[in-house]
Amino acid sequence: MELVTEGGGKIILLNRFKVLKKLGEGRFGNVYLVRDTRNGKTYALKEARDQLFLNQLLNEAQNVLLIDHPHLVKLHHYFTSRRGRK
Repeated sequence: MELVTEGGGKIILLNRFKVLKKLGEGRFGNVYLVRDTRNGKTYALKEARDQLFLNQLLNEAQNVLLIDHPHLVKLHHYFTSRRGRK
């Protein structure tokens, strides 16, 4: 996955999702507000804290894709990256 830092420290993920701001932290890791540069829609993006949480998050994502219910959050995309932490 390609991460590109723009002026002002903004990050583009997959040449598509622009990180607007950090929304908070959850059980799995950080949650960000991102904008899809293709359609202008905003989404919440979860970033896994470590490999254990990544595996749980991927399992959750695969299960959520199987469910379509008006009272549940809709999963639009999921992906992994090798983005390192400093």
